[in-house]
Amino acid sequence: MHLPDWMRRRKDPSAGEARPVLETLKATVGNLGRLPTLPEAATKAMAIAKDPNSSLAKLSAVIERDPALAAGILKLANSALYRTGYGVGSLHQAVVRLGVRECQNLILAVGMRSLFRNVPRAHQVRYEGLWRHSFLTGCLCRRLNRALDLSFEGEEFASGLSHDIGRVLIALGAPDHAEAADPMDFVEGPELLLREQAVLGTDHCYFGSWFANLNNLPAPLVSAVQFHHTPEWAEEHRALVALVAVADHMANYVQREHRAEGYDAADNSAWVLLEPHVPPGRCFEELAEGVLSEARKEAEDVNGVAA
Repeated sequence: MHLPDWMRRRKDPSAGEARPVLETLKATVGNLGRLPTLPEAATKAMAIAKDPNSSLAKLSAVIERDPALAAGILKLANSALYRTGYGVGSLHQAVVRLGVRECQNLILAVGMRSLFRNVPRAHQVRYEGLWRHSFLTGCLCRRLNRALDLSFEGEEFASGLSHDIGRVLIALGAPDHAEAADPMDFVEGPELLLREQAVLGTDHCYFGSWFANLNNLPAPLVSAVQFHHTPEWAEEHRALVALVAVADHMANYVQREHRAEGYDAADNSAWVLLEPHVPPGRCFEELAEGVLSEARKEAEDVNGVAA
């Protein structure tokens, strides 16, 4: 695994005690059969959704071949996150109502959820919390996009949903070291990546971006995965990366405090990078707690449990 220059500046991955664990991760990467990819039906459906010449009927036909994918999309389409007044009872109705862009987001959400289920049983409780955090971050990106009039068209939800996929991959690739590398306390300052580097010789941002590239996920999403802890280093898609970083900070608060009330928007350092992309008149500090409360309710409706 070749680390980029920006990561080598944090820690030499070949140094000291980190080397044996890095070799384990290299072995995992070398044997792709040991590391799950997104479900085949999800990958095909996403490819169709990105094709401007595809039809909703063709998309529905691919989705319905995977019962788990179809059931997951119906559940999400009828959740508060997507519902628009009345429920839908068939997959075709869901696809017609949502359109291609939203279907692509739902396909990714269901595919991502399946990855979490591959985590070893001993780690399931920890990673259920991470799934709720990831989904809440996606909901926050979506809500903030609307409230701040940022003009993203769905990529913000997918990027928020996927931003922490590297943490799941570490649980799968190096389960014996995952807890030492990441206590999953959602206190995520710079020390988190440094600790992962010390224990693993890599960190969840780089490992997650490798996986996103492997699965041919869109470039903006890859940038969000790779730079959500260091948005100032993103050379491309900086507004999207900054949005994910802002939402991640908000979601971490909910995971730690189990409430939306009392969130201090002034502590969110990523806002400085996002603010230049926001139209005049939008005040983050005025809307942050309300957006956080609404997004939390949406995420609870989908997951059935409180974050």
